[in-house]
Amino acid sequence: MDLIYVYDLSGFFIDANAIALDKMGYNKDEIIKLNLRDLLDKEEYERALNSIKKLIDRGEQIETHDYKVKKKDGDYLYIDAYGIPIKKKGKIYAVLGIGKDMTERRKLTNELSHLVKDKERELKTKHIYYQNIFENANDLIAILDKNFEHEYINRHYEEILGYNKNELLGKPPAIYVYPEDLKIARRTTLEGVKKGEAKSELRYRAKNGEVLWFELKGKFFKTSNGEQKSLIISRDISERKETEATLKESEKKYRSLFKNIPEGFAFHKLIYDENHSPIDYIFLEINATFEKITGLKKKNLIGKRITEVLPGIEEDPTDWIGTYGNVSFTGESIRFESFSQPLQRWYNVLAYSPKEEYFVTLFRDITEKKVAEKQLRGSEEKYRLLMENSPYSIILLDQEGVILDCNPATTDITSYDKEELVKKKFFELNIFDTNDIPFKLKGRFERLKEGALQEPMDFIIKTKDKRNVWVKTTSIVYTRKGKKFIQTILTDITEQKRREKLQEEFNKKLEGKVKSRTQKLEEALKKQKLYMKEILKASQFKSQFMASMSHELRTPLNIIIGFTELILEGEYGELGQQQKEYMEDILSSAEHLLDMIRDILDISKIEGGMMQLELKDVSLDKLISQIVSEFIPLLKKKSLNIKFKGINKYHRIIADPIKLKSILYNLISNAIKFTIKGLIHIKVEDMQEDWVFHIEDTGIGISEEEQEIVFKEFKRSHSEIVRKIPGTGLGLPLTKRLINLHGGEIWFHSEAGKGTTFSFTIPKNFKEKKRKTIESFLNKL
Repeated sequence: MDLIYVYDLSGFFIDANAIALDKMGYNKDEIIKLNLRDLLDKEEYERALNSIKKLIDRGEQIETHDYKVKKKDGDYLYIDAYGIPIKKKGKIYAVLGIGKDMTERRKLTNELSHLVKDKERELKTKHIYYQNIFENANDLIAILDKNFEHEYINRHYEEILGYNKNELLGKPPAIYVYPEDLKIARRTTLEGVKKGEAKSELRYRAKNGEVLWFELKGKFFKTSNGEQKSLIISRDISERKETEATLKESEKKYRSLFKNIPEGFAFHKLIYDENHSPIDYIFLEINATFEKITGLKKKNLIGKRITEVLPGIEEDPTDWIGTYGNVSFTGESIRFESFSQPLQRWYNVLAYSPKEEYFVTLFRDITEKKVAEKQLRGSEEKYRLLMENSPYSIILLDQEGVILDCNPATTDITSYDKEELVKKKFFELNIFDTNDIPFKLKGRFERLKEGALQEPMDFIIKTKDKRNVWVKTTSIVYTRKGKKFIQTILTDITEQKRREKLQEEFNKKLEGKVKSRTQKLEEALKKQKLYMKEILKASQFKSQFMASMSHELRTPLNIIIGFTELILEGEYGELGQQQKEYMEDILSSAEHLLDMIRDILDISKIEGGMMQLELKDVSLDKLISQIVSEFIPLLKKKSLNIKFKGINKYHRIIADPIKLKSILYNLISNAIKFTIKGLIHIKVEDMQEDWVFHIEDTGIGISEEEQEIVFKEFKRSHSEIVRKIPGTGLGLPLTKRLINLHGGEIWFHSEAGKGTTFSFTIPKNFKEKKRKTIESFLNKL
């Protein structure tokens, strides 16, 4: 079997087959670190370099040479080797070496050489010995006389070609040389006569017609009595020729694959500094798909450094050079997704290293996928925020009635944790007061799926902690990705039902007293009844107003906002420029109105004692970082800097995280909105009893005469600058109420034209005050 190996044009090994590794005593990891100069002496190394040069000049296979190769154990191996060029796009980049272990043959040749030079007496005494060598050698061995006719052949002629000695002795090799190769045979013979030795490759035709490839080596000499002789050794290389043909076919297939693969392909060589750290890389080869998905042309890339082609890439957060350097160093392939700043595109990249200091990249353009994912995340985030912050229970069901999701308000109403509800069938929950309610709800949902509108429905649910809660349900059906989903909103109307019951009972008692008392008492009772009606009317009005604002205003507004966003995103066709501007105005106005309604409702809840705190242990550093990250685009747009003081990762605060985030968001938002240039400074003081927050800006400030209206609803400055900035006048009043709800205080210091500092406290230890409910108020009456 042949030794097969691959080395580059500098003599460094790239690969070797198992036979070559076994013969030389190295493993694959050791051989790829060696150069030809490590295995050959100086003279033979120079001969190998000359052969490589000839191969590059001619662009074809180089002649066969004998080499003395140093093995790992210090011994030597003699091989008869030649090289075949390996090309890419017509350019030679490596050499395929194919060698035959000639160690034993070398010994044989040396012995034969001595044989023909020795005296006739020595030839005769050693005749039997060398005849045994000839007969047992694996090659065809023949001696030709001066007429180039067979004088001797070994037994392999009959074993391999099928000719016996009687058929060949005294006859020329033309008997078995393939007719088309006779010219090569004659040319080789003439060269041998002239130089004393010759080599060639040609085909022999066996007696049965089979054609085999052989490599010939001929030694031409004279005996002691002056007779011309030729020693011809023919080695069967049919298997090697098949390997070469297979290699060419493989290369052809590789070239076709390389040209037609749908992924971008690039082959690179790394460049290192004096500390062997990667600082750049060179393009050695790319395919057409690479050009297509990057917009870079091959003629402008090959042989160029990446820092020449894409200046500034070394500053890219992905650290392309360092990443590929690590792939080459470790030999481990990686796949990753990253955004290329210079090309402004997203790519999915596979990188691997075929040998040290080189690497290959295969990649696909996934920009459109990333944009779609971002848009989807944005839509999902809007829905999630709306759902999580809604004061009403929202339950999402599939078309079979299985609960897919629910918000925190659902837990507040039912007392069941989210994990106890999700993946359960809504109609089979143990929360309904009577058995007919699930049946009625099923019917409503079926009619909704058919497109029929359904009026809200009131019923009682039983909570986990054994309370009865009156709820009003409103449901809608929507379709996504071909599947129908049901969204049900539950509103707690227990207080409303209790008020109605109390009013009914009160009216009955009042009517009894009117009948049993005098006219004077009747008049007094009539006044009292009128007074109570006004109180109840005011209470009912507030409750109805809040419900109306939620259902009658927020639900339509959410629909308006949702459909407007879908229209702007092109779900229903492309918009003209003017149509797009009108739709953006509608979206902006609807969101502004929704914010104002949300603020009004929150203020009403706080004043009515209906808003409760959900106290949690919160990381202050993480909370502030999340808030500030939302303002980064606006800060960059206005060229504003933001600084922090007194905040570290160990600070933990007990507060309602959603409401504390709303407080900080409103104050930071105001600081950015009313600061044209300069700095926003956020400070936190860890005091003994309180956390003290300061949000300081270098903005337009507040005039002394307008400072008294800062915390009043719907009051805004008359300044032209303030009027140009959108706002409802509810942000600071709501912020003050949320701080007070935590038991804290808020104050500010401002000077027109020089900036404003808002400060507030959050107590470290406080108990939420008990608030009067409408029921206790009515009971006292």
